[in-house]
Amino acid sequence: MNDRGSQLTTAEIVVASWIGACAAAIAVPYAVARLGGPIHPRVILLLSIAAAFSVAVRLRRGRAKEDARDLLPFAAILGGVLAALLWLGWPALLPLGGGSDLTHHLQLVDFIERHWRLPQGPDAERLIGGMVSYTPGVHLISAMAGRWIGRDGLHAMYSVLSVSAAMKAALVFLIARRLLPDDRLQLPSAAAAALILFLPFDYFAGSFVRASFLAQAFAEMFAVAMWWALVVWERSPSTHAAAIFAIAGIGVFLTWPVWIGPPVLAFVGALALRRETAWMRHAALALVPIAAVAIAHTLGRASSAAIVQTGGSTFWPEVSRFSWPFLLLAAIGGAIAFGERRLRVTWVLLGAIALQAIVLYVLATRSGSDTPYMALKMVHFAVYPMAVLAALSIGAAFRWLMHAGSRTRVAGPVPVDASVAACWAVVFVLVAAIVRLAAAGPPQVPVITEDLFRAGAWARAHVPTACVEYLVPQDASAYWLHHAVLGNPSYPPPGARMPAFSFRDAVVRWITRTSVPFAIADVHAIPREVREEIDERARFGQVIVGVRRGAQPACD
Repeated sequence: MNDRGSQLTTAEIVVASWIGACAAAIAVPYAVARLGGPIHPRVILLLSIAAAFSVAVRLRRGRAKEDARDLLPFAAILGGVLAALLWLGWPALLPLGGGSDLTHHLQLVDFIERHWRLPQGPDAERLIGGMVSYTPGVHLISAMAGRWIGRDGLHAMYSVLSVSAAMKAALVFLIARRLLPDDRLQLPSAAAAALILFLPFDYFAGSFVRASFLAQAFAEMFAVAMWWALVVWERSPSTHAAAIFAIAGIGVFLTWPVWIGPPVLAFVGALALRRETAWMRHAALALVPIAAVAIAHTLGRASSAAIVQTGGSTFWPEVSRFSWPFLLLAAIGGAIAFGERRLRVTWVLLGAIALQAIVLYVLATRSGSDTPYMALKMVHFAVYPMAVLAALSIGAAFRWLMHAGSRTRVAGPVPVDASVAACWAVVFVLVAAIVRLAAAGPPQVPVITEDLFRAGAWARAHVPTACVEYLVPQDASAYWLHHAVLGNPSYPPPGARMPAFSFRDAVVRWITRTSVPFAIADVHAIPREVREEIDERARFGQVIVGVRRGAQPACD
């Protein structure tokens, strides 16, 4: 049994250190806040850096000598995917997507950075609703990252999620390096595994670029890291790999615990398959810390587990969301790899994902939910092992080409160098597709803009926040302004006047003089008769904050 870091490469040590730093940046402030103490972002930053350094030093002792091959492509994938995602959000780098979930997540971020503690008690619940018991991983990271860069959590969140998505792609590359056949086609095939994730875009980056599955998207980084640690452990069981599995598992649970099931089941399955003599020690090291965090979080919050039975806004799997080349390549790779020992832990993981999806589907249907929300979410996790299977089929195709000529009398085998070059050409085609996708820009008009945010922040400081009408074209923008920017409670007191989140209703109320006296208005969207009735108090680009002309600036 090898206990020397399972011969990790330099790139893998970088990943493990990053996961250690991110997990520490979540777990430490979470523990402090749960004990009633304040969160100090700069202290957490220092502790996270120390955690990363500690992991790197510990693992470097067992580093493999031959490891330079994957460092450059690892860095290129990490940097390239990050650049593409930042390009999609440029120049604002504000959260894209929309819907009420985006507002609810940003309410929790706003609460953390205003109080530097976690929400507790009925007052906090009235303010931010069900988010009071939500696992706060991505919210803590975003709020602290905003402070670290001198901004706020809103302006940090998109970049945080983009970095996590880039790290997921880099992790898939490292996993593929360990699982694919060890020859000259391994490296380009592994790179293809990472880049092919852009084909099922809605399941990879679209979860936060197009939808608002913010916690889920960030937790996927930890979940894929658990899979990578399991692949490392399965090849050469070690306490180091088991510890990385536990660290990533803590990050998963404190961010979006739905992902914790499949990796844990896969680890238990791997233990059963290997029948290691020290299995109890490795199992305890990998699973006990996760269980301890789960118990600590659920104390007093057992009712929140009912979320697995609820419905929600998500999408059903369709060929167009994956693209038929991705599905075809994954299916071929699955057929090729079926029964191969080096891929058995990945098969176990896919089986665990399917099993959890079935259980969640049954729970949802029995509760009467219209949409098996959580069961459908499991597809987002499945695309990562599917990408590795797709890369396996790409490599197999070029190996077949190398030997195809030997079946005829005229032609000889295709040269190895030509096959490797052709495989790299596939990688560059994928890069070109990514560049084209990024150049196309965001897929929809953003709900959140800098002008709206600055107008909302000014209004929060200068006018009664419950007395603002939202004359903005998108209903989701009005909802976000009211709750996440102006800080109005999710559960207003009895008898409180309800805002009009519908643009049409808000315009009608303003014209008929039945609205509250203040307004945040997009001057390019409102009718002329509305604009003529607003005395401007502040302007931010095309957004103004004003009061009804001739009205007393008061609100009952």
